[in-house]
Amino acid sequence: MHALSHILFNHLKRLLSAPRAFLLALLCLFWFLPAQVHSQQSYKSIPLQHELTAVDLNADENTGVLTGMIQDNDGYLWISSSRGMVIFDGHKSVLYSDDDTKLRMGSRTDSSFHYYFLRKSPKGEIHAYVIPGGKIVAIDPVKKIAQYQYEAPSSYLNFYPFEPQSNAIFYVSTNKTADSMTIVGVQRQGIPKNIFSFSKKETGELASYALVDSTHWIQTSKGILRIAYDGKKSSFYPFLNNSGITWYATSDELNFYFVEDALETIMYWNSTLASPRIFAPIPKLYQKGCNYLYVDHHKAYVGGGTQFGIIDTLTKNYENLNDQYYNLKADKLQGSLSEDMRGLGKIDGQIYFLGGKNLYRLRDIPPSVSVFKDSIPSSVANLSMRGLTEDDKHNVYASYYNGIAVKSADEDQFRSLDLIKDLDKSLYSAFSLTYYDHRIFWHSLSIDLLNGKIKQIIPNVPNGHVVQMRTGDTLWMYIWNSSHFYKYSLSSGQLDSVSIEKNPGVSVSFPFVVNDIIQSQDSSTMWLATRLDGIVVVNKNGNIIKNYSQKELGTSIEEGICDLFFHGDNLWYGCFDGLGKLNIKSGHYTLFKDPMINSDKKQNNRIVFSILPDEKNGFYLGTSNGLVYFDTLSEEFMHLDPAHPMAQNEYNRTSAFKDSRGRYYFGTTNGLYSFLPQELDFKSSEDTLRPIRLFNVSIFNGSEKKYRYLSEGLIDLKKLELNASETNIEFSFSVAEFDKNIYYSHRVVGLNDTWSDYTTDNKILMNSLPPGNYQLEVKASTGANDVKASYYTLDIFMPEYWYRKAWVIVLFIALISGLITLTIRSYFQQKLKRQKELEKLRVNISSNLHDDVGSILSGLAMQSQMMSYDMQEKDRKPMLELSDMSREAMERMRDTVWAIDARKDKYENLIDRMRDFAEKNLERKNITHEFIVEGVDGKKFINPEVRQNIYLIFKESITNIVKHSDGNHVKIIFAQNPEFLRLVIHDNGSEKNVTSSDGSGLGNMKMRAEKLHGTITIKYDEGFKVELKVKV
Repeated sequence: MHALSHILFNHLKRLLSAPRAFLLALLCLFWFLPAQVHSQQSYKSIPLQHELTAVDLNADENTGVLTGMIQDNDGYLWISSSRGMVIFDGHKSVLYSDDDTKLRMGSRTDSSFHYYFLRKSPKGEIHAYVIPGGKIVAIDPVKKIAQYQYEAPSSYLNFYPFEPQSNAIFYVSTNKTADSMTIVGVQRQGIPKNIFSFSKKETGELASYALVDSTHWIQTSKGILRIAYDGKKSSFYPFLNNSGITWYATSDELNFYFVEDALETIMYWNSTLASPRIFAPIPKLYQKGCNYLYVDHHKAYVGGGTQFGIIDTLTKNYENLNDQYYNLKADKLQGSLSEDMRGLGKIDGQIYFLGGKNLYRLRDIPPSVSVFKDSIPSSVANLSMRGLTEDDKHNVYASYYNGIAVKSADEDQFRSLDLIKDLDKSLYSAFSLTYYDHRIFWHSLSIDLLNGKIKQIIPNVPNGHVVQMRTGDTLWMYIWNSSHFYKYSLSSGQLDSVSIEKNPGVSVSFPFVVNDIIQSQDSSTMWLATRLDGIVVVNKNGNIIKNYSQKELGTSIEEGICDLFFHGDNLWYGCFDGLGKLNIKSGHYTLFKDPMINSDKKQNNRIVFSILPDEKNGFYLGTSNGLVYFDTLSEEFMHLDPAHPMAQNEYNRTSAFKDSRGRYYFGTTNGLYSFLPQELDFKSSEDTLRPIRLFNVSIFNGSEKKYRYLSEGLIDLKKLELNASETNIEFSFSVAEFDKNIYYSHRVVGLNDTWSDYTTDNKILMNSLPPGNYQLEVKASTGANDVKASYYTLDIFMPEYWYRKAWVIVLFIALISGLITLTIRSYFQQKLKRQKELEKLRVNISSNLHDDVGSILSGLAMQSQMMSYDMQEKDRKPMLELSDMSREAMERMRDTVWAIDARKDKYENLIDRMRDFAEKNLERKNITHEFIVEGVDGKKFINPEVRQNIYLIFKESITNIVKHSDGNHVKIIFAQNPEFLRLVIHDNGSEKNVTSSDGSGLGNMKMRAEKLHGTITIKYDEGFKVELKVKV
């Protein structure tokens, strides 16, 4: 204290020229300081309650040297660096720099600058000092766009430190030509205005500046300046020595905090206090090596390159984290021992500080496993616990595979139950444990705790499970996969067997694997939680009266129904998919799922193995992944901190128990845990998450083989319009959350309306999106469920390729159709032309044949006949034969001419020809005929070949009738329908063999029918009948 008095005395001599009022205030301060400092020295060191952890920034590239940090209004942590601006959402960092093609910020083009000294305005804009160049950039943190730049006048040397306001900034700068420093205020697009000037010689070198509660505060090497907002009033507190600045000052909404080295204390000053006051002493181990200070209510946090501590003014103690901080750097952050501290503050209620290379977080030390895990004496490493019970003396018993442990009411530790030490425990594996009247029932045994006698009460099935249920003085027991219950009277010792009988109206497999048995509230039935058959209801006579299948309960068959609990009209059940509630009156069920992301990053629901109600309105649930609390009023799951020793265990079926003193026990696959309700802090889901932000879109153009990136102004993007060749699109999303994991799910409405499973992956990749309008929907949650989730939507339009558009296709089809039409038209025109030329040729040939050859044959026939008249009878026959042959040749030639003649290519020409031939030939034999034409369009064109072959078949048929038939009438039908052309020649002669003549017989008719791709039928049907059918 003598040294302190000497410092004060010397310091008073330097203040004689100070204003009288301020001098009086300082005298009062100096009078009371020794007593205050003495009272503050009683602070004690306490065991660590907090620990420092390194936060993984999870950046894809080198972030450079970190220089400062601040949290924006959406919760993102902005970290300035030598390579640009790092934005951290609690899980992933993104580096924005103007020389990056993917993520850009602002409009600068040089890449040699870096951001420094971050501040946030009341409007939420992030302000950063940029070097080189000495500019202050105002950034919209939502749009990621630099909106404005403040440039210092040429007369000023420095441009920071600064404090931003809504549309202005205040900064402190040094005049190049004078020994003065000035607080300057400047509006956007305005002229700088000097607020207050002071001399470096009088007040010392500038160290820091803050604007707190409309008051300017300046820390210099000689003291603290307090200046009114308009600069008209000021006060100066001189440091008690001039050793220089070793600490950075800090502030909150009302106070300005600084360190008075001479007093080894943290001081605070505000606009209402006449002079500074002591906040807390600085322990000696922090008086050197620390330079950063942060005050949060009654606690001060101090730190430096290798030191960190917490000073609590309420409890008057401090925590020394120096060793833990040093070991963290040395063991896990190699190369960081020389790292300086660059920032210290609060983010989402937690203390963080920034080093030049790393980000650190201060958190509560999780409770020790030993606080909750009961020690069970056993040689087995991972002890799987099962049944739990308590006797009348408050001794707690816990069974495990092949053993029982007991904890006396006056002891804290479990010990092995000596009564069964000589028992061959390999024969027994307990699933249940029950106490009644100084006896415990374990597996098939009754163990008397008074006399130590062990009695086998039911047959033993080695390594088989026995499930027990006590109702009054009756113990019901069921051995897995058996066909009956055992009913044991606890008072008389009588054992009965109750066979389980199937009800014809109940469809259920049998026997059962049973996990739990409970009694209905009216005591009339037993409810069985089975592995494969859901919930089975059995009356006490063994009749199965009801079965709720897995499907009726909304759960999967895996693991089955694990545990049951009645509450009013509702039966709660734990199952593979979560926690179920069955209304036993209506049969309606509700399934509550508690999803999680497993180690394979896949979404699974927690399996509820055990249910234990508390004294309020909830259940403690032993699950496949930790102890969980379920509030039955809000119907919400609540969870422990992931670092809690009971938060990750796998719990066992029905292994849950509350003792008479209010302590809860839960068996796991690795030991027994117990707790009192006040010892656990279950946390509900946070309020609705901060908004989901789209921070980057990468679009690959398949035609151009290059990417384009969108990163600026994405908050205003409502619809993403793509090019048809942009085949691959990757969206990157973010939600600011520093305490819990964030899980994402998405769907693309219009492509697939089903939501994807939740995952920690914040990227969505779309490949080969078909043309159309879509809506991308994204949801984010801290619990991998939709409870208080945050949602985001974005419309997407993918156009068709130009050549796939409707109008192009229509135009293309019209063009092709036009070309085809022109081609076909040209073809048919050419064909018609050739056909007309061919017809002309046919007409010429037929005319020439008829005129030239016909006249020759006619002349030959007449000449030979004339010559025969002058011959003797014996020589006349050859000449007459020649005359007949000439006439026959002439007749055949006429047929050929008729076939060739293009003027005869109509049905009416064929009909006339057939009529003529029939009349001329049938009349010779006095055979009458009728010629019927049905459905034939006489003016219609007929193929010449078809016409000829039909005529020749007709001619051959008539000729055969003339030559061979003894009938006197012929019926001819020539008919046409949409499918066939039909020709029928039918006489009324008697049946006789039909022979061909002159090589034109039945075979020729069949051959001609085949040429026509038709069918011909020749048969006797009350006369000779020929029927020809030709497809039209």
